[in-house]
Amino acid sequence: MNWAPVVYGRTAAADTWWQAIPEGVDHSGWLSDVVRAVFAGGSELDVGPRFLLAQNPVYRIVGIACRARDLSEQMCSDGQRELSCFVGWMAARPAGADPGAAVGPALADLQKGYAHWAAPVYDEVMSPVWNLPHSPFRRPAATHPVAVPWDETAWPASAGHGPRPGEGVWPPATWTRVWAAILVTPDPFICVVGWQHAGPWPRQGVTYLGAADAPSRPAPSTPPWWPERTEDQEPDLAPDPVDELGQAEDPQPEARREPRRGVPAWFPVRLLPGSVYRRIRARLPRGGQRLLARARLPARLRSASRRAMLGAVTALAVAAILIVTAVTLVT
Repeated sequence: MNWAPVVYGRTAAADTWWQAIPEGVDHSGWLSDVVRAVFAGGSELDVGPRFLLAQNPVYRIVGIACRARDLSEQMCSDGQRELSCFVGWMAARPAGADPGAAVGPALADLQKGYAHWAAPVYDEVMSPVWNLPHSPFRRPAATHPVAVPWDETAWPASAGHGPRPGEGVWPPATWTRVWAAILVTPDPFICVVGWQHAGPWPRQGVTYLGAADAPSRPAPSTPPWWPERTEDQEPDLAPDPVDELGQAEDPQPEARREPRRGVPAWFPVRLLPGSVYRRIRARLPRGGQRLLARARLPARLRSASRRAMLGAVTALAVAAILIVTAVTLVT
């Protein structure tokens, strides 16, 4: 399949949202419905990103709704508020194509790599228009097929059908299997995962909705082509970084660490042990969760803070030595 980028988000100077769509596609119909289903006015995106997989008889789309700051430190605010956006890839479903072909990224890969995958697309589309004033004559940029960041050969050419998952709300432990099962579904659907609160059902025509507060529900059957893994195995995580003082930031051994199920990759679990953060976050009301998310420090800022602290300690030590030396000489 030939995937072309889709970018939805306003600029610093203009309250115009559609920035890029595939050439020849009308953004006022089905595309508008699925993007707004995952974007939802930016609700809860300050807590974490959401992920979209959807298709109709003609198109398939996969993408991410998130804070613009996750993708760009420069193009993320209109000067008064933090902005959110959607970046995705859309492809026409070829006539006569094998309906059992699994086409698109695994959810675990998308969750792990969304910022790296979407940032170049966001930057290329938004940079030329970021400071342009509003114009009623400006139209979304027409995009063309590009190389996708995921491995299109990861699945068999004909993955085969398994039982289609039941529609409705799904808890985090089931998301990867629901996503995998619908990758080979030939029927139309809209899947959005990453909500904190499920809210009323159905939500904006969504077929499958993944929410952190969804009630427990058995995971769907493993698709025939699904690689062997344990029931709730999470994607591999990078090892804990070591700070400038040579100490691991999270002293909890990897073997005993709790899974990060339902915690976005950008969430600052490194500032405290992950289990502590999850317990704090679970006990906070919705507003408190947003404040906690806003209080997170970017990785570069955390690193700079550590360097500054180390420098301050070094400076104090040198000052103390100089004072002691001076006192010794005087006496």
